[in-house]
Amino acid sequence: MATLSVALAFVGLDVMGDLTFILSFRCALSIFYFRKM
Repeated sequence: MATLSVALAFVGLDVMGDLTFILSFRCALSIFYFRKM
């Protein structure tokens, strides 16, 4: 059970990292577009 919870925690961290990366990427894109306009 312990290994399973650790694996789930790592997957959760990976998903959170991907989400934050996508969010920051979209923020940078919108800032770039606003500066062009």
